[in-house]
Amino acid sequence: MSPEEIHFQHPRLSLAQIHGALTYYYEHQADLDARIADSAREHSAPETAQRRSELQHRLADLKRVH
Repeated sequence: MSPEEIHFQHPRLSLAQIHGALTYYYEHQADLDARIADSAREHSAPETAQRRSELQHRLADLKRVH
């Protein structure tokens, strides 16, 4: 998206803020992309899904009790 499109989608952000964020991203793109990829792998890992499933079961049990 262009900065103008981002501003249209998020009018509370000024164009200066958007340009600043994009500047920061492009100056640190390799590191940020690596972090995003790591986070995506963590959240899609089978053990994460299993932990979420266990948590969902526990929450459902708590709801039934209360």
